[in-house]
Amino acid sequence: MTPSFASLREQLRELHSAGFLCALKTGTEVEDMSFDEIRLLRAISDQIIPLYVKVGGPEARNDIREMARIGVDAIIAPMIESHYALAKFIETLHDVLGASGYERMQKGVNLETIVGFRNLNEILKSAEARELDQLTAARSDLSGSMGLSADDDRVLELCSIIVAHARENDLRTSVGGGIHTPAVERIIERVRPETVNTRHMVMPCRALLGRVNEGVERNLEFEVKLYQYLASMPSPRQKRHGERARVIASRMQQGQTAPAAGLPISG
Repeated sequence: MTPSFASLREQLRELHSAGFLCALKTGTEVEDMSFDEIRLLRAISDQIIPLYVKVGGPEARNDIREMARIGVDAIIAPMIESHYALAKFIETLHDVLGASGYERMQKGVNLETIVGFRNLNEILKSAEARELDQLTAARSDLSGSMGLSADDDRVLELCSIIVAHARENDLRTSVGGGIHTPAVERIIERVRPETVNTRHMVMPCRALLGRVNEGVERNLEFEVKLYQYLASMPSPRQKRHGERARVIASRMQQGQTAPAAGLPISG
């Protein structure tokens, strides 16, 4: 049975009330969400939980302009590898949003390559970094840029350094990419960010302590239903949405929350 709009809102409200969810997340980049789909996620999350959106790049002006119209709570730039990239992101936000829109919007970046890691101090010590609210260490692309798996100890070590430096600069921290229960347990223990995130769910680590399996499973259940709902709506991504829902549901039924080959659970 296809979930309804009302049932998705109710499930989101329950996740938030239980403490397992602090924001909904999507994007126009790897998430491949259309503006209409992001508008739908805004409607589902409205008055319940913040909506964060990762745009197509530091200067994705059309994305940023449309996100402001939709009324998202945070805009996140992917693949920040240098002070210059961060400066262009902040400059673009100022230019597109205007003074009042810029002040209202939360701002975040993804640090997700070994090049970005090597430039971490330069990025975080810049004046533009003081304009940010959050930083995400994205394990999938970080590990890919190093030729390693997301669960490699070296990747975890670099995430720990990224999170520690971000915290020293008063930024909220998150870790995403290849999220599954054993990975979350290791991230909480060794990296200690404020949150971990799947492709769409931002989960507070403090609430997950001792309840990681329950928290991850309940969030993934929502993702399955969200994709089932999206797959019921005509769009060029309809088939992809349906396949994603089936893959996540299948892995959960097998008692596994590790990524399926070729179709990761998180991003």
